[in-house]
Amino acid sequence: MSKKAQNKTQQKKEAAEPVMHKIPQQPSNLNKTLPLIIFIFSFLLYANTIYNDFALDDVAVIQQNKFTKQGVAGIDDMLHTFYWQGYWDTNAGLYRPLSLITFAIEYQFFGENAHAFHFGNVLLYSLVCVLLFVVLQRLLKNYNVLIPLITTLLFAAHPLHTEVVANVKSRDELLSIFFFLLSLQFLLRSTKDAGKKNTIISLSCYFLSLFSKEGSMVFLGIFPLTLYFFTDEPIKKIVKTSSLFLIPAALFFAIHTYVIAHAPMTKITYTYWDNSLVAVEGLSRFATVIYMMGKYFLLLFFPHPLSYDYSFNEIPATTFGNWKVLLSTLSIAALIYIAIKGIKKKSMVSYGIFFFFITIALVSNIFMLIGATMADRFLFVPSLGFCLTIAFLFTKFLKSDIKIPYTSIKELATKNTGVLLVTAIILSLYSFKTITRNKDWKNNFTLFIHDVNASPNSSRTQYNYGTEYLGLYNRATEMETSKRNALLDTCIAHLETSVKIDKDAHQSYLNLASAYYQKKDYKKAIENALQNLRVTKGTEPKAHSILGNAYYRSNMFDMAIEQLNIAIKNNFFADDTYVFLGGSHFGKGDFKNAIEAFNKAIELKKDNLDAYTNLGAAYGSINDFDNAIKTFKTSITYAPNNAQTYYYMALTFNNMGRKDSSEIYLAKYNALIGKH
Repeated sequence: MSKKAQNKTQQKKEAAEPVMHKIPQQPSNLNKTLPLIIFIFSFLLYANTIYNDFALDDVAVIQQNKFTKQGVAGIDDMLHTFYWQGYWDTNAGLYRPLSLITFAIEYQFFGENAHAFHFGNVLLYSLVCVLLFVVLQRLLKNYNVLIPLITTLLFAAHPLHTEVVANVKSRDELLSIFFFLLSLQFLLRSTKDAGKKNTIISLSCYFLSLFSKEGSMVFLGIFPLTLYFFTDEPIKKIVKTSSLFLIPAALFFAIHTYVIAHAPMTKITYTYWDNSLVAVEGLSRFATVIYMMGKYFLLLFFPHPLSYDYSFNEIPATTFGNWKVLLSTLSIAALIYIAIKGIKKKSMVSYGIFFFFITIALVSNIFMLIGATMADRFLFVPSLGFCLTIAFLFTKFLKSDIKIPYTSIKELATKNTGVLLVTAIILSLYSFKTITRNKDWKNNFTLFIHDVNASPNSSRTQYNYGTEYLGLYNRATEMETSKRNALLDTCIAHLETSVKIDKDAHQSYLNLASAYYQKKDYKKAIENALQNLRVTKGTEPKAHSILGNAYYRSNMFDMAIEQLNIAIKNNFFADDTYVFLGGSHFGKGDFKNAIEAFNKAIELKKDNLDAYTNLGAAYGSINDFDNAIKTFKTSITYAPNNAQTYYYMALTFNNMGRKDSSEIYLAKYNALIGKH
């Protein structure tokens, strides 16, 4: 080969494989200062969540979780049961013991102090950001600190992360990425160290990442990707090294399978209420998934509005004829093209795109349907690929030198004014959105009233909003009547919207029946209770109870008796269930069964004033005046100032012909009601 031909061959080789000039190590003072700045920045972004209460699934993993509430004594149960078993009997096929264990330890020391749990999340998130910076520095050892710094700051401030940090339950996400980053750090060390220590530590950290959340399985694709793009390891060795991670993955999968298979409950089947895509089939489902991917892209660039829920029917089924689906398809195709094109050159943009698609794969609903349609938290890990890509593009287009080492923060800022100014603007916007969004997560009420506007077409957000107002109405017993009724009207309006969106929203029908019943609109209460029973095929005991009560109030005694007996048969009864059952029998003139029902009500609640009053009236109706007087006197021991009881006493004595006694109790009645 001629010398000229050799030179051309060498030039082609250099073009295909750009030389990575290793720069001197950053000064130690910069290495200490920047992690501290990142930690403080990350912590302050979420410091206001420390004052928040529990919200959403926090009740299931902390407040009402029987294992968590045992403190450290509940850890053994957490290791042997599925994720939700400490709260309910619904086996969703999840096994995430590590986050539950941290909750148990915190509960041991702090009880149900929500602020302590939130502090734990904020602290862990800050450590994740610092660890991310350290790992990026090692990955980008041929560059200066600029790209790792910008990437980390963008990641720390991105508002899409608020759900993960502000919702205590999502600690599984934080632990998952924390141990993944540790695993990656020790994996990179192992490439420079012939010993096995770093490899063993890396595999152990990955196992802990899996124990935090099953979704860590996606990192099996990130390990070889990272080794290829950021090391000089040959492909054969990369494959060999990466295959080692199949060991902890297989071990975790075996444990996971064993626990789920031996759970005493049948594994849940997701419905459209959990994931609206369940109700969509064929190409329409795929088109809807592509459309959602486009929404994810948009949220990465413009994270507003954010919502805790995107369920039915916030994202309606669509087709490939929708221009938004076509645009999303083109965007995905373009990104994949760019990523593939940059493989040979080991482009950082290519790595960022691959990182995004690999880490979002399991939650994308493309390969399998999961328990949610879409969620902000699903972008937590994938957003790292986005932030890395953006940081690289910033430095490239703003012509910052990413190879020059810096001796101080002042020098770093002076020589990169343009890129840091743009970054500062974005960080300011992101930080403002993050801090304000944190306030929405104060508690369920603040979250629901805010996000009903962010996801107005979700039947669930409307249901949650209405249900919160129903609870507020029930608690606001001292509130002025007009204001309290306004709460009930708001409740009904949103629950009605919920059932308009989803005609089979059985929970909304149930709460509508309850709300209308309290509003004394018994016709509407009956209609909605029947709708609930239609959807649930008659399996909701509470609907039977409300229906029975409403029938009783409407003097439809036979139907009331039928429904109340069904509720009782299914072990659902409130303080008034037997009272209304007795009242229905009373209304039919069946005093024997009425007396039996009233006595049952008293047996269940010794101070049930309504039961005593009605029981006394029932005895009086069959001229059993002695038992009537005895019942009324017992009632007085529980409620000595109840005027109605004295009136019935006076009436009974009058029917017995004992006028003097009748006048005594009538006088007490008049005194209590202020009549002279």
